[in-house]
Amino acid sequence: LQDIAQLAGVTKMTVSRFLRTPEKVAADTAERIMQVMRELNVTDADTAQAGRKPRIGVLIPSFNNQIFADLLAGIESVTQARGYQTLVV
Repeated sequence: LQDIAQLAGVTKMTVSRFLRTPEKVAADTAERIMQVMRELNVTDADTAQAGRKPRIGVLIPSFNNQIFADLLAGIESVTQARGYQTLVV
């Protein structure tokens, strides 16, 4: 995102917004971003997935209880194998 943003003369947030909701980006800005992406041979899917994995949140009531530690280990082994990032709270 940073490379695209620098070359297009916008912020990373603007590139991110363009990838998520292009209708919220001014037409001339969107065109600059698309032009840079074409020049770099980057697709929307490449950019969207480059720095971000799908996430699953897990709420753990206690890290002191071995049952929850084992449960979390099991959840993470399944989610990681399927390309998800586990966020633990």
